[in-house]
Amino acid sequence: MHPVQNEAALFLPEHELLVVADLHIGIEYELRKYGVYINSRVERLAERIKQIASKVKATKLLILGDVKHVIPSSPKYQQDALIKFFHEISKDMDVYMVPGNHDGGLKKIVEDISIFPSDGWFLEDMSVGFFHGHRWPNDHVVRCKTLVAAHTHPTVTLKDSFGYKFIEG
Repeated sequence: MHPVQNEAALFLPEHELLVVADLHIGIEYELRKYGVYINSRVERLAERIKQIASKVKATKLLILGDVKHVIPSSPKYQQDALIKFFHEISKDMDVYMVPGNHDGGLKKIVEDISIFPSDGWFLEDMSVGFFHGHRWPNDHVVRCKTLVAAHTHPTVTLKDSFGYKFIEG
């Protein structure tokens, strides 16, 4: 298992498995409410993932949560974007997903992917367990030799000379 150089992805060559997370499809539309206009990135995102998969020779893709952005419902524009995205990437590889906290209702929108429980999934040999990170992983995942989590928002606690603490991140 190793990170894909210069990409936000992980590759497990022995399983031909590419792992990505936190894609937040639909965030462009959400940003428009705040005056930030960004064109849809669905086609580019799907193409980029396919290029990475081709480069590393992945035949399977695991999305480790938060493929969609808008919650709790999924507006039509987000549903259309998700359908387009999954249609495009599932042409070239099997797609699996461990849902994150933004992925409620995804099963109703996209039918051609395998969705594991939100408390995680693990390789049969229990060498690696995967979970999104918004929930505690299940017992099988916790017992794996290596754990892969998404969703984490790193923080650092800074303390000044007077003892005041500040959390950044």
